[in-house]
Amino acid sequence: MNTAKEALIIAGVGLAATGYAGAKIARAIQSRKWRRVTGTVVESSVVRDTDNNADGGRSGNYELRVRYSYGVDGQTLTGDRRTFFSRTTRHYTQSQADTHLQQIAPGGAIEVWYDPANPAESVHDRAIPVMWWIVLAFGLVFTLGGAVPILLGRVR
Repeated sequence: MNTAKEALIIAGVGLAATGYAGAKIARAIQSRKWRRVTGTVVESSVVRDTDNNADGGRSGNYELRVRYSYGVDGQTLTGDRRTFFSRTTRHYTQSQADTHLQQIAPGGAIEVWYDPANPAESVHDRAIPVMWWIVLAFGLVFTLGGAVPILLGRVR
């Protein structure tokens, strides 16, 4: 049996995770109503992001970055958002990143989705990664796990 303080902490962590993941997922779902245009890749690159891993070594992720232009009602706009979950796409090997980079080379066509109410708001990929649904589910479980005992009076 948890104390009231522990139950509130559990519920708070769950609420934070639910709110964070839920907002991103909601935005991606809202974009299903956005309009599609074909844009042009202005710039694309791979940047190695290195950080320390648990065993003291260095691990690397390769971030694919892209900047694109697209036209709406005679106006040329630019964007750099790949997804609602990250501005870049991460790959674990250089060869994966290079292969993806070749697919979005400068001057090439790229599918762009833009918000008709705010055409400067755009995204290339509207997909919702499974991991974000898992984060949302865990957030809900933690929220309920902390709140239900409080509501039922089952805390010390």
